[in-house]
This record gives sequence, C-alpha cells and structure tokens, in this order.
Amino acid sequence: MSRGSAAALLLLFLIAATSSVTSNNADPSSAKPITPVPGGCNMEFETEIAPYQKLTISESSVKVAMQQAASPKFEGLLVPCERNGVLHEMYMMFLPEQDFSSVTYFDAVRAVLTVEGIRENGRKIPSSTSGSKMRRTYSAYPGTGSLYAAIAIIDNDTAAAYVPAFTYACSPLYWTDTCQVLTSSFSKVLCALTLFLGFFTTFFGHKWFKTEMFLLGFLSGGIVSYIIVAIFGNYRLAGNIGIPVFVGCLLGFAWLGVWWLYAIPILPIMLATLTLGFIVSSIAYFSSPAGDPYLENDTSFWLIFTLIVLCVPLILSTVMKSATIVSCVILGSYAVVISIDHYAGSNLKYIVINVMRRATSPGFNLAVVHPPYQFKDICLTLFWATLAIAGFCVQLYQNRGKPPFPPGMSSLQGSRILVTERTPLLVESRIPVVTLRDDDDDVFYSPDRKWYSGILKAVRGRKESPRHT
Repeated sequence: MSRGSAAALLLLFLIAATSSVTSNNADPSSAKPITPVPGGCNMEFETEIAPYQKLTISESSVKVAMQQAASPKFEGLLVPCERNGVLHEMYMMFLPEQDFSSVTYFDAVRAVLTVEGIRENGRKIPSSTSGSKMRRTYSAYPGTGSLYAAIAIIDNDTAAAYVPAFTYACSPLYWTDTCQVLTSSFSKVLCALTLFLGFFTTFFGHKWFKTEMFLLGFLSGGIVSYIIVAIFGNYRLAGNIGIPVFVGCLLGFAWLGVWWLYAIPILPIMLATLTLGFIVSSIAYFSSPAGDPYLENDTSFWLIFTLIVLCVPLILSTVMKSATIVSCVILGSYAVVISIDHYAGSNLKYIVINVMRRATSPGFNLAVVHPPYQFKDICLTLFWATLAIAGFCVQLYQNRGKPPFPPGMSSLQGSRILVTERTPLLVESRIPVVTLRDDDDDVFYSPDRKWYSGILKAVRGRKESPRHT
C-alpha cells in the first residue's frame, strides 16, 4: 500500500475514533450530544464540519491551524459560535529523534486519540497573546517527528478531541535529501573543519592568541553579516553562505590587525565575552517558556536578549585574566558539540539557529521554541560541560607563569633596548643604551651596531681619558 493511501485510511480511522469518543460521552437517556463539536464552526476549511488540523511547513516553522468548535444545541436551538463559550487547548508531542519507523509513528498517533491520552502524553501549549487562538506557530526541527493535538472544552468538564496532525518537518519519502543536514560534500567538510577548530580553541585557544582573535572576529562578523544578508538580500544558498564567510574573514583580519598595532587587553576581552554572551542569551531563548507576551514582542525580546549579552562581560570582568580562557573553552566546546550534533541527529544546534530564525524570519516572534530535549541531547550536554571543564584546566596549566596576553607590535618596538650591566635599575631612568665592541673584547658586542658607532666610541674615549695638568 502506498504511503498516500495509508495516510488517507489513517485520517478516516481517526475521524471515526473521534466521533466514537464524542458519542460515548453522550448522555444515554438523551440523543442530544452534550460535548462540543470540534470544527463545528468551520468557515475556512473544505468540509462543513472540520474536526482536523492543517499544517503549513516552511524551512523554519510549522504552522498549525484549526477551526473553532461548536457548542451542543441548547433546548434544540443552535448556539451562535460567537457566544458558545467553548475553550480550546493545544498540545504537542515529539517522537524520538531521527526515528522514521512506522511502528513509532502509529504508536504516537494512538497515544493521542482520546482526550485523556492527549493530556497524559502531550505537553500543553499556551495560547498566543497576540495571535489567533485557532492558530499556532512552532519552530521546525527537521528529522524529529512532532505530533500536534487539540481539545475543545465546555463547562470545564466536557471535552472532545480534534484529529491529531503529524509532521517530520521534512519529507520522509526523501529523507536523505531533506531530513538530514549533511547532504553534500561541502557541508561535511565544513562540519569536520568546525570540529577541528572547536577542539583547537578549547585546548589551545589562548596559547595561540592571535589565531583566537581571528576566529572570534570571524565568528562575530559572520553572524552579523548573515543576519543582514538574510534580511535585506535575495541570494541563493551559495550567496547566503559565501558573503558571511568573506565578511567574517575581513573582520577577523581587521581585529587581528587592531590587536597587533595597539595591543589593548580590554579589546580581546570584550570581543570574547560578548561572543560568549550571545551564546548564553541564545541558550536562554532556547529554553524559554511559550506564550510569554514579553518574548513575543520584538522590541522587548531584543532588549532582554541584549541585556543578557551585556551581563556576561560584566560578570567575567571580576576575573579579567581568565575571561578569555572561559570564553574560549565554552565557545570551542560548543563548536565540537554542534559538529557531533549534525552527525548524531540531535537538536542542540538550534540554540543558535532559533535566534537566527527570530532575526530573519517574519512572524517567528509568535513561534513556540519548544525543543525536543531527549537522550542524545542530554548526552551531548554532559559532554559539552565535561569538555569545557577539561579545556579550562588544560589552558590554565599551559599559561601558568606567563603574562595574560602576548605583546603587540607597539610593545615589541618599545622593548628593543639592550639590557646590560650599565642599564639603570629604575625603569623611569632607562634610556636606550648601545654597547660598543672593543677590538679586543667580544663580550660586549652589540648586534645593534650602526654606522655612527665609531663616532660614539671616540667621544666616549675622550671623556674617559685622564686630564694632564
């Protein structure tokens, strides 16, 4: 049997199951129904009564729409839909990640056929404070099956279930092309490169300080330019990736040049901690509750997001010497985790992706960012924490007894004074000293000998010669 035929039979079966649930809850002494009729106030869908839900899937979101339930007749009269008093509740449930088996699919559908099953197995989603009560937007997690259910309630004790809707946020018929992220050789090479750079930054980032500066400048520049290109540009995938990579390289070299010329320690500290603040704020959004009016409003959301970003540098300012190391190990270990995440099929990569969607996708402010946090995600989270702690200990050991930051070009130019036994002990009184080599003494040979060394030698010899009376 084809998948389309199976889906059609499943839809008929679910409608019949919903009708049986409604009839079983009726009063045996009367033929009049006492439960609400899901989709009875339909004004948009194709059928007169629409007890089902419709899904609209895009690259970033899943939109679920249903029609208002009708109230049962009161003394033989229809109750107007505008004043029927029927309440609606929405629920969702995730399947195991990257599990496309038919057994898991049908087991999940059977679990939410009844009102009791929906309340027991699903997670209740609050209604949107600014959108329609009959529509809800969810963040898409391709490759992870998600099931959406709804309940119509009247008098707080009588309820009827809508037919559940289901999606993988991709096509299971062609899952090798749409349900897996690494579908090309370029993406696989990029993921492997991210894995290598993540390990390098975690364990050797501060030791190779200039490389760290370039990577941080590249990361921050790439993120900002990607958001700008996605909002104002109209490019294909190559342009959406190529332009941020080019801009990231430019900003990476620019930031490296600023450090090489001026060597101001506060600059790399601010760059590293602000980048870490972006990740911390993204984690807060990833785990935020649904239906919060402050998070659905773009102005208040970005104010809260920016506030969390700025709080991280303020907190790490108490440990200035270790701030860049802390930022390196957390950012580097996250790069390792998201590389493994792409191969394992978990969803920790959406910590950053959901923020990019919020910034670039219209209407994503109403989306429920309820992530599937399952066994793979828990294991990767523990691995992330372990890797960050190990990297922090290794980098502290590598940099023990060393200055917190390497010198820049200006510092090197200022230190080109040859220190000998004639150099004053007080720093304030030090002057450039050129030690000259006598013909019979190679100990005091100076590599900085210039063309005027003979003149200086003659002048000094004249001053040291004894006076004759």
